[in-house]
Amino acid sequence: MTETLSDSETPPPDDWTLAAELTLGLVDGEERAALLARVKADRDFARLADALDQRFATLCDRLPTEEPSPALKLRIDQALFGANKRTKPNASLWQSLAFWRLASVALAALCMALAFFALRVPLADPTAGRLIAALAPTNAGLLAFATVDPGRGRLEIS
Repeated sequence: MTETLSDSETPPPDDWTLAAELTLGLVDGEERAALLARVKADRDFARLADALDQRFATLCDRLPTEEPSPALKLRIDQALFGANKRTKPNASLWQSLAFWRLASVALAALCMALAFFALRVPLADPTAGRLIAALAPTNAGLLAFATVDPGRGRLEIS
């Protein structure tokens, strides 16, 4: 199957494009599986894919191998993301990740404190519900106190 295609055997443009995409690895998933199944089932499509594979392989063989310069990644990062940290040392406080983490922790603590104090059940007043009366005669004699505790059902006189 390493035959080359002549100009008279040029396939339809869609087949050529699909075979080229398969050969170059530009398709994946279900589309790749469908094209591989077509390579197995369709002899003409398989021949086309093999011819394109050979053509692209010879193109790659003609290209010289060259190592990229060390500054290339820095230039790509600057083009994609703007200036790097070395050229922008005084970043704004609003752009600081540490600031936003600290702010979110402080806000969460404040919300928990407010919820604790807002939902806290007040302690029961020990004198709530008790009735106290001072009993004193009009001629300034004996002074007595009467206490009624409805919770325990008691009356105390002292």
